Amino acid sequence: MICSIHQPNFFPWLGYFDKIARADVFVFLNQVDYEKSGHSMQCYTNRVGILRNEKPTWIHCPVVREHGPQAIYEVKINNELKWRDTLKDRINESYKTALYYKDMEEFIFALVDYETDYLSEYNIHNLEQLVKLLELKTKLVRQDMFHTTTHSTELLIELTKRTNCDAYLYGGGGIKYQNNELFIEQGINLISQNFEFPVYQQISQSFVSGLSILDTLFHCGVEKTKEMLSHN
Repeated sequence: MICSIHQPNFFPWLGYFDKIARADVFVFLNQVDYEKSGHSMQCYTNRVGILRNEKPTWIHCPVVREHGPQAIYEVKINNELKWRDTLKDRINESYKTALYYKDMEEFIFALVDYETDYLSEYNIHNLEQLVKLLELKTKLVRQDMFHTTTHSTELLIELTKRTNCDAYLYGGGGIKYQNNELFIEQGINLISQNFEFPVYQQISQSFVSGLSILDTLFHCGVEKTKEMLSHN
């Protein structure tokens, strides 16, 4: 049984869904500190890259800036701004000529329009809907279901055990901060994701890797995206 764990990100890249697809249980890490960057508190929990005029550009969900540390589940969306309409306009401008835009527009815009005051709830709802769309069979759970008491590598081990898994799947960033020896001491097998972003036809002269799942769905459609995540 394989467990994978990640913060609930904002319309993340295909590699995020590959991580879900490879696991039996995927944990949304929603009680760790929100990673703030700059005045707008930008990080992958509230922003992602899309293709615009053949170049990568950021789209984001605006959040209410607070002083001091905040857990991800505590971060509020700044709904005083008309950001959903702006985001839909940006998506339309960027992908209206993509092959599967008309097929995906209604579904994606319904996700954008999902109403909640909290960023974590917004992201988790949309990720759950995308997982259903892609017919991934992974069980999705949230960290706050388990009342965890540990931090760092110990937290990852605790969640792996609490989900009745005996293997932990980690992405490329995990090697920088996790203590692999602790997993081994606890009898947990480690599996490296080793995700390689597939090249597909975009509305650009040269391929731009690492963009949002929105880019993949608009260019490839649901069925081809599902094939990219198939590991049978």
